[in-house]
Parts: sequence; structure tokens; C-alpha cells
Amino acid sequence: MIYRAINGLIRHAIEADLITNDDIFVVRNQLMDILKLTGMIKNHSREILKNFLSP
Repeated sequence: MIYRAINGLIRHAIEADLITNDDIFVVRNQLMDILKLTGMIKNHSREILKNFLSP
């Protein structure tokens, strides 16, 4: 659930032109560090890429 919220925040930031697709992993890692999360599941990372890189 928290990972879905992080993905939503990142998606919103991209749509609002606050960050670019190149920033996805940096921003995700920074949010995870702030929230003291250990890591995202590999499938989540693949899902993020598919969602953000699809036209």
C-alpha cells in the first residue's frame, strides 16, 4: 500500500512537470529513505517502468 502511494506521488509529480522520467528512481529512493523503507519489490519496479515509459 505504501509503495502504491509512492508511485502515485511520483506519477503526480511527473504530470505536474515537477520532475521528469529521468528522476523517477532518484525521487523514489529519496522518499524511501525519508520513510525508512528497505526496498521495493522487483515487480513494483517493473510496474513503475511500464506505467511511466508507456506513451
